[in-house]
Amino acid sequence: MQPIWFDRASAPKVPIYDGGGVSHRMVTQGATGYERLGLHISQGAAGLSGKASVVEGRDEIIFILEGSMTVDTGDGPRVLGLEEGVVIPAGHPFDWAAGPNGWKALIIYTPPLV
Repeated sequence: MQPIWFDRASAPKVPIYDGGGVSHRMVTQGATGYERLGLHISQGAAGLSGKASVVEGRDEIIFILEGSMTVDTGDGPRVLGLEEGVVIPAGHPFDWAAGPNGWKALIIYTPPLV
């Protein structure tokens, strides 16, 4: 495997959450052929939320770059603010809600999305 160079400007921009957010998919298995991890920068507007979200077969790291997000992994809700994050094991359900100013987050998946 060779090094993979990427940037946000040329990354596929995928609408998420019925258009309330966007994911810049910088490292994915399909786009880069890399099979160990994936890297996205995702943004979501205030008011977005998800209940019992589950990522099957992939661990997920959410790291907040701007705004905030409330995440509940089953032990009560916690607010993730600037430069805070959570690791969610594959298959573990979680609820989330965007903060009052929405969020921008670095998302890492292992293995990557296709």
